[in-house]
Amino acid sequence: MAILCVAKDYRDLGQRMANMVVGFTHRGEPVRAEQMQAVGAMQVLLRDAIHPNLVQSLEGTPAFVHGGPFANIAQGTNTAVATRLALKLADCVVTEAGFATDLGAEKFFYIKCRLAGLNPAGVVIVATAKAIAYHGGSAADGGLANLAKHIENVRLFGLEPVVALNRFTDDQPADLARIVRFCERQGGEAVVANHYAQGGAGRPTWPKPSCGSWPRAAAGSCAFSIRWTGRSRRRSKRWPAGSTGRRAWNLTAARGAISNCSTATAWPNSRSASPRPPCRSPTIPTAAGVRAGSGSQ
Repeated sequence: MAILCVAKDYRDLGQRMANMVVGFTHRGEPVRAEQMQAVGAMQVLLRDAIHPNLVQSLEGTPAFVHGGPFANIAQGTNTAVATRLALKLADCVVTEAGFATDLGAEKFFYIKCRLAGLNPAGVVIVATAKAIAYHGGSAADGGLANLAKHIENVRLFGLEPVVALNRFTDDQPADLARIVRFCERQGGEAVVANHYAQGGAGRPTWPKPSCGSWPRAAAGSCAFSIRWTGRSRRRSKRWPAGSTGRRAWNLTAARGAISNCSTATAWPNSRSASPRPPCRSPTIPTAAGVRAGSGSQ
C-alpha cells in the first residue's frame, strides 16, 4: 500500500514495484521483483485499486478515501493519485497526514510532496485539551510545550500553522482559553472548532480569503537534498533562529524508490495557480473543497 500511495499513475506503479527488493543472493546482491517476473501479476491485482474512491460526508461534502499506510510503519498519507485528482476538480483541497509533525508533516513534505510534485500552501495543527493534558498537563513546560514544538516544526518548512482546538462536551472553557492565549504568545493563531457537536456549522470562523491569495512558503523549504546520505541528513544544521534541540528527519524510504520537491494542508487549484516551486504549501478547509483523506487516519 505504501508504494501504491506514492505512485503517480499505473505505469509508475509498475516501475516502483519492479524495483522492490524481495531477497538477496549468496553474494549479498539484491534480487528485485522484476527479476522474478512478478511485476505484471502485481499490476493486474492492483489495476482497480489504483482508482480513488469518491464518497461524501453526511453533509454532502465530496471526499476521496484512498489508501491508508499507517504513519508508524510507512508514510501515513493517502494516495498521490487521489490528491492530484482532487486538485483538478476543486479550488481548494484539504488532506491529512499521519500523526503530529514527526509522523505526519515531515513524512508528508519529505516523501509525498516530493514524489507527487505537490506544493502545500498552509498547515492546520489539530489539537484537543485532553491530548495536551495527557502530554504533561496544561503547563508551559508540559503539554503546551509539546504543542509549541509542533508549531516550531511546521515553521521549519516556511509555513505558519493555525492550531484548531477540537472542542468536546467535557472540555472546560478555561482550558481552551489558556491554550489559545499560549498559542498567541508563540506568535501563532489558535481557534476553537465545534465540529464534534455541530458538524460543518461548528467550523472555525477564521478569515476565508481566496485560495490564490494564501501565503506561500519560500523556495527550498526542505531541510536536505533527496540525494544526501542518511548521515548528511542527520548532520543538517538548517534550523531557524531560536530553534532548540536537534531533530532527526524521518525520510525512511530507500533512495532508489524516490525520483522527483514540493499537513492537514490545502492547495490552490492547479488550473489557475502560478507554477509551484519545489517543496512548499493555502489551507483553510472550505465546504466547497474536496477532501482527500486516507482510510486509516
